[in-house]
Amino acid sequence: MVTLSLQIEVSGCPTTCLHCWARGHAYSPMPVADIAWVLEGVRRFCDQAGAIFGAYPIHEVLHHPQAAEVLKLFKTYAPDESFEPIPTDGVALARRDDWQSLLEAAWYRKALASGVDRKEWTFPLPTDLVELVVRPDLSAYRGIAGIYGTSYGNLRSDPIATVLGRAMADGETTDSLPLYFSAPSIPPPAEAAQKVGNPGGQKLYFHAADVYTRWLDLTLEAYRRY
Repeated sequence: MVTLSLQIEVSGCPTTCLHCWARGHAYSPMPVADIAWVLEGVRRFCDQAGAIFGAYPIHEVLHHPQAAEVLKLFKTYAPDESFEPIPTDGVALARRDDWQSLLEAAWYRKALASGVDRKEWTFPLPTDLVELVVRPDLSAYRGIAGIYGTSYGNLRSDPIATVLGRAMADGETTDSLPLYFSAPSIPPPAEAAQKVGNPGGQKLYFHAADVYTRWLDLTLEAYRRY
């Protein structure tokens, strides 16, 4: 069964952190009425098309003046046990006993031993995933927040079924890295670590995909799409 996933740009972010994949920046919050309209319409389309519906608020949802209402809407229309859009303030890390294994130095050693396989170093994507992002003006694109690919139309001015039908016809999203880089090939973890990794690095990375993406960001700087 196909999964139709939306990242909806509901609120800007007061900071622009270099480490953040979502490339936060300031912009006016999307009205709650528009958020509800998009969620309801896309959910109805998915129910009729027999697709799984997933949605996530971008960028800093707590920066939205009606954050509580926004969170309730997403929980209502796109229920997901993993839905937790509150950024960590360090508490999650403080409760872990394995924090040393999250240092760049530890990831560096693991990367050198991983060879050319990058499957375990990227965030897994569901099979049959169609990943879209909805801009504040309700235009829909293939891609993720901050990186916009094919435009499929506007959910307000065009029929929702028409816009989403175009996206579904384009097929699934199989690999997210080409969204970020235009390089002819993506170097494996070991190669990226050797080029730009820090063998004694003390920076923290919760997942292998986090540090690998950072290494690629440095290695493929000339090929960035952002």
